[in-house]
Amino acid sequence: MKKQIYDFLQKIFTVTIAVTFILGFILLAVQLFALLTLNGAMAAAVYDILIDPMCIFAAFTAICGALRPYLKEKDKGKS
Repeated sequence: MKKQIYDFLQKIFTVTIAVTFILGFILLAVQLFALLTLNGAMAAAVYDILIDPMCIFAAFTAICGALRPYLKEKDKGKS
């Protein structure tokens, strides 16, 4: 059972790292475009809208990353 949980967390960890990385680049590109074309208030609004999903994926990445070693050590201890 722990092996299945570990494998599932490994998949989520990999996906969330990739999504966070991609969202980071999209955020930088859109923010630069917003700063160049819009006024400061609109650029801040664009940033606020885009930073929320990135923070959510970063939180999932941190949680999965923190649980991975614990589950792996417990698996090693049983075998």
